[in-house]
Amino acid sequence: MFKKMGWNKDGKTFGWGESPDADWKVILLSTVVVLILAASWSFYFYTKTENGVVAEGEGVVIEAKTLDIEVLKSTSVYYQNKALEFEKIKSGSSTPVVDPSN
Repeated sequence: MFKKMGWNKDGKTFGWGESPDADWKVILLSTVVVLILAASWSFYFYTKTENGVVAEGEGVVIEAKTLDIEVLKSTSVYYQNKALEFEKIKSGSSTPVVDPSN
């Protein structure tokens, strides 16, 4: 099959082992092909997720959720309050914790 397509040189597919130059050409060509395939695959999945489709199955499409700003704000306020509370404990200005064993 490779001989018909002209890929077989002196009984060696793609000229592999014929000379160091031929070997490097085969390595370079195969690397370029793999990179093009990987870039195409990545671009395909990037465009799918950019359009909002996260996963597809047999009749099931899961849409990507957008960020809820209100939940983000409330979470940020919660952790800011925790940071203030922690600073009060570090500085000793908070009320002491009562030992329940006494």
